[in-house]
Amino acid sequence: ISVVGGGGSAPIVATDVVYGDVYLCGGQSNMEFPLSLSLNATAEIAAAVADPMLSDIRFFRSAHGFNSTEQFDVPSPGSLDDPRQVNTWHTMQQATQDGSAFLSNFSALCFLTAKNLARLGKGGQGYPIGIV
Repeated sequence: ISVVGGGGSAPIVATDVVYGDVYLCGGQSNMEFPLSLSLNATAEIAAAVADPMLSDIRFFRSAHGFNSTEQFDVPSPGSLDDPRQVNTWHTMQQATQDGSAFLSNFSALCFLTAKNLARLGKGGQGYPIGIV
């Protein structure tokens, strides 16, 4: 699905939009524990690539930062050459593409929870899950 909007001189277009659930993975240091350091990390990442039930998981990682005033938006997305690839949404395909360290650096607890939720999808189909 594509969504077009905006009231300025140029329309804003969002492509590859899905409807599902979005989960905020917040907490303390346990959310910082990367998938690459989890038990069976290599197998988990390989299985994520091959499992069609997980293809609708979307990932968002926000940059760490501090500001003494209230913020209403996240900074512009970082460079895709940056291994953290922050402040932008990623599909499972983007997160697991050859050479990408995105999934292996993503929160293990957050990803494994989303994986289990996606497998509980309706009618045996994958269900869109967004994890932040």
